[in-house]
Amino acid sequence: AFQKEIEGLNPCTTYYVRAYATNGHGTAYGPELSFTTNSDPTITSLSILCMKNTGATISIEYTSCTTTSDIFVIAIRKGSNYPVSLGTTNPSDIAGNTEFGSGYRFGNPDLYSYVVYKGNSMPSSVTVTGLEAGNTYKLKAYRWIAEENKWTNGTTLNLALPRITSLQRDNDETSETLTWNISGIVCDGGRYVVICKEGNSDITSTCTDFTSITANTVFGSGSQTQTGEYVVYSGSETSVSITGLTAGTQYMAAVFYVDAEGNCS
Repeated sequence: AFQKEIEGLNPCTTYYVRAYATNGHGTAYGPELSFTTNSDPTITSLSILCMKNTGATISIEYTSCTTTSDIFVIAIRKGSNYPVSLGTTNPSDIAGNTEFGSGYRFGNPDLYSYVVYKGNSMPSSVTVTGLEAGNTYKLKAYRWIAEENKWTNGTTLNLALPRITSLQRDNDETSETLTWNISGIVCDGGRYVVICKEGNSDITSTCTDFTSITANTVFGSGSQTQTGEYVVYSGSETSVSITGLTAGTQYMAAVFYVDAEGNCS
């Protein structure tokens, strides 16, 4: 009898092995055996699939090919700091909820961290809701190692909800072309609303004014959301040419992003 340790194998892979012996009388083969290598369940990455004003869908990648008693957790914290360690928290005390602020909370009372997912395996994605438009959040993934009775701090992710980051203009005497950028990857179904007014005072229209609107790129022809404020664009493009302006007159414009659920910023 003999034994040999085999190194350099790939995780979660089935291998077949057969022993044989050779001497002066020939070669004899043993039975064919098979085995599958294991893999320590590990979260390899968190990434953003898409974002809305009040939520995001997070993509999760991890390695695991065995059923284990380990537990996976994803927590989110509002602001510039990542969720803290789970320390000695008993996994049975933790409940996850994809509505931010509804799951198990821990950490700093000023800005608690909330668990948005808990399970014995990781799904391919988690959709988190209940976030606040324009804010930044920090995510951290944890794994409870049952055999060692401890938590490991895993992969982190920064999440900044959609925000209009810049507005550029290219004007003529009676027309104006506006182009804007938005941070992040927005989910399908969102749209941009552009409001324009004559004068130099700020736009006063808010998201609540966009429930039923008609846009028209000719200034003064679209819906009036507030006195003298008109909808000149509502759609998915990131530029609009506004016409019907008066030469030598100052105008103000504002761009809003409205997601598929009607939340806007």
